[in-house]
Amino acid sequence: MKKILFCLLLITVLSNLFAGYVFDKKIGIKGNDKLEFNYPVCLFYKDSKIFISDWKNSRVQAITEDGRVQLILPEIKEPVGIVVNSKGEIIVASKLDSVLYKYDKAGNLITKIGKEGVKKGQFYHPRGLGIDKSDNVYVCDYGNKRIQKLNPFGEVIKVYEYFNPKKRLVSPRGIFVADDDFLYITYEGNVIVKMDQENKIVKEITGKTAEIPDSFNGLRYICVDHMGNIFVSDYKNNRVIRLDRFGKMSEVIGTKGSSDGKLLSPEGLIILYDGSLWVANGDNDRIEVFKADDYLKYFSLAKFYKSLGDNENTYKYYEKAYACNPGESEIIKYLEKEYQKRMTQNLKVENYEKALYYCEKIIEINPARRENLLKKAEDIKFQKNRWIYVICGTVLIFLLMFIFLFFKLK
Repeated sequence: MKKILFCLLLITVLSNLFAGYVFDKKIGIKGNDKLEFNYPVCLFYKDSKIFISDWKNSRVQAITEDGRVQLILPEIKEPVGIVVNSKGEIIVASKLDSVLYKYDKAGNLITKIGKEGVKKGQFYHPRGLGIDKSDNVYVCDYGNKRIQKLNPFGEVIKVYEYFNPKKRLVSPRGIFVADDDFLYITYEGNVIVKMDQENKIVKEITGKTAEIPDSFNGLRYICVDHMGNIFVSDYKNNRVIRLDRFGKMSEVIGTKGSSDGKLLSPEGLIILYDGSLWVANGDNDRIEVFKADDYLKYFSLAKFYKSLGDNENTYKYYEKAYACNPGESEIIKYLEKEYQKRMTQNLKVENYEKALYYCEKIIEINPARRENLLKKAEDIKFQKNRWIYVICGTVLIFLLMFIFLFFKLK
């Protein structure tokens, strides 16, 4: 028995040790033809397309997940940040021109936003862009050391600034607007800042701490998945860092090199609906794709389908994620509520077999409710078998009557 327990423990430790991200595929080579890149910088995912700013080729390419080019936006000088709004309109920051270009979904230029300058609505060497659910665009106005929030009409409605411990303004490089509208920003000086919509700092993350034992060296861009994991490109260290939702380092992805899965000057990065990580592999002139382990994949898919209101697929992938990690509180909370609902629904239509199944599932994921639910399970079993009891009782009565009549007539 002890040997079995030891083996199970060893398997768990090893699975946790190797869990995370592994190389999946690479997309593109160096060049200026379709699906070729010359120092890709920023990435954005929308409507099943990945938008890539192709820096030295002065263009943006939009590709499918399997690497088919769908759209090219040419003649953008030093394109960096990209976002796509709910209408499918594409907004691109030009570092050299210090403006934003807005295109329709077919690639036609709609308008130019801003110009070089220091006033509100003007930019100086903008870098990363972010976008929220209301189509407000957040511009890392790098040279002016601020972030400008623009409404869908391109008007400035908020300015965000960050002062380092020496009380000096610091330039923002990358920004990501999370599902809960918190801003995650990378600043010069190797600092990650989580900020609310009112410019209040919620958390600052730096290297050489208990949470981050290593030093950052040239933080570039940032993204956050549906689970709250933070991904940041550590440019000069040629790697991507994954932090958990509390800001603790949980994984290093990639090492320096040019072979498959290696990184040279990583820049922009995105997480797709299935948890896969796409990285703009700058000096390798390609996109590197890393697939998530089963737990991260299923959890990501569950959150994705939940955002779409697809209850069946949400339930399906939460169950798969639970099988990989039965200790995640969010999954337990969701499944317990879902099992309770399904048990109640099946009781209403007198499907007692299914109701009993969901009752037992609740006991499995929440043993604290065991005592109360065991009584419920017995009640369900009784209801499930009540016709058997009725039939048996009826047969017994007729049998007794028959015996009684038999002896009386005799």
